[in-house]
Amino acid sequence: TSEETIKSVKLRKKTLLKQFPKCDGFITISDALTNLVKKYQSSHAKVIKIPILVDFEKYDLPDYSKNSEIPYIFHSGTLYEQKDGILGMIEAFGIASQKLSYSIRFILTGKKESSPHFLEINSLIEKYQLEDKIIFTGYLSDDELKEYLSKASLVIINKYKTQQNEYCFSTKLGEYLSAGKPVIITKVGEAMNWLTDGESAYFVESEDVLLLAEKIIHAFTDTEERCKIADRGKIVCKNSFDYHGYGPKLLDFFYSISH
Repeated sequence: TSEETIKSVKLRKKTLLKQFPKCDGFITISDALTNLVKKYQSSHAKVIKIPILVDFEKYDLPDYSKNSEIPYIFHSGTLYEQKDGILGMIEAFGIASQKLSYSIRFILTGKKESSPHFLEINSLIEKYQLEDKIIFTGYLSDDELKEYLSKASLVIINKYKTQQNEYCFSTKLGEYLSAGKPVIITKVGEAMNWLTDGESAYFVESEDVLLLAEKIIHAFTDTEERCKIADRGKIVCKNSFDYHGYGPKLLDFFYSISH
């Protein structure tokens, strides 16, 4: 997500042209990375794609969203715009909260004072009168994080079309889906190969604040659909991202490149 420099481009080319041809095998997490490898790998090298993995049992949480006095969206990522689209999420939440007929909250981990966007965050809070609707928890232990997640009604992964996001695969997605939480996700990167819009997740275009706000409103308005999307997303996670299912595949892969 950082700015491209002459040095970073030079180092990347050196890695691709000098190091990749010497490797016997590659483990990739996305089609984009697999295609990149194929351009530079040697003829004998083997490639296996392993998606994001999650300890499904650890994050298979009971749904306590109905126990929350005020329904809320939960975000456990960074407070950076370029990596997690934090300003876009807050603005979309502000728009949605003004249009919904009942109150919702947005709970985020971390401290806003530590974010490089501290002033912009405060400006959005003031603009949409979110003082009592947005909460920054600071650091959370693993148990505290899971408690917040179990009570959440909705989660958002607001990735922008950066080089990192195009090639990567958000590990938070596995945790969110394991917990049975409905996910709004931008149409960027590998996740699109595993999820289906309106069935196992809600899709939105990247950097479209108004569309994200509309999707938040829709999710909170249609509770039945939201629950079905959460259930289907959890099934996708269990079948595709649980780490228990990839041990034999990796064992075979390591054996194949060592003989």
